[in-house]
Amino acid sequence: MARIVPTTCAAAAFMLPLLAGGCVQQDKYDNLLQVKRSLQEQLLTVTDERDSLEAQLSNRTQQLTAARGDISLLQEKYEILGGELSQLSSSNQNLAMQVSEMEIGPLPADVQAALARLASQYPDQITFDSGTGMLRFNSDLTFNSGKDQVKDAGTASLAALATILDGPSAENFELVVMGHTDDVPVKYSKNQHPTNMHLAVHRAIAVRDVLVGSGVDADRVQVAGWGEYKPLIPNEPGGTAANRRVEIYLTSKTDTSMAMDPMGDTTTETDTTATAVVDTDEPMK
Repeated sequence: MARIVPTTCAAAAFMLPLLAGGCVQQDKYDNLLQVKRSLQEQLLTVTDERDSLEAQLSNRTQQLTAARGDISLLQEKYEILGGELSQLSSSNQNLAMQVSEMEIGPLPADVQAALARLASQYPDQITFDSGTGMLRFNSDLTFNSGKDQVKDAGTASLAALATILDGPSAENFELVVMGHTDDVPVKYSKNQHPTNMHLAVHRAIAVRDVLVGSGVDADRVQVAGWGEYKPLIPNEPGGTAANRRVEIYLTSKTDTSMAMDPMGDTTTETDTTATAVVDTDEPMK
């Protein structure tokens, strides 16, 4: 028994360093395993972010391709509209020049009386100059900014004017409806009205449509537009209400100055002419 005790103690003393060394290695292993798992999690996160960025890049590439196609279409439309504007300007020029050179004269007495009564019925909308036969439709006959739809109050006044124009003393007059704008560029409705010239003509057409819809024969009415190029007063920054208007010229059917022959020439004989001016008092386009 005396020999066994030392031997056991010696064996235990020998194993203690080995056990201690084993504990240290296990701790290192556990730490490395934890680091590995953390790196794997980071790798998964980075992989997900990469996949997301690749998807976004693919989407942006598709959008860029579509945008390039849209730009190409818009360029084609721009070129087409440029050609239309050139044709529109050319076709309006002779008519507009003839209108601007007309001498304004008084209308027949009964027509003037009827127009004076019309002005008295709409004192806030209409002023009538009996000396020149000019009607001015004030701010109630307006278009919304950048639009070519006549408002309800203007429609009512134009309908009343159409009744007078269809009377026996006025039915021999033809009409030229001329649109004007200020120099503020069209901003919010460029798809419908790419330029002020387009807007001016489209508004003249809208006035014509109201008159025709109210009974005036369509073959009595011509339309044209000056856009921003014939202001009544110098344009001011932010817009000039006085220059946004539609003018209605009444010319006798015997007046051939507005009729164009196939070669584009015009005759010069002129008879009685009168003017109605429609203000289009909108603050901006």
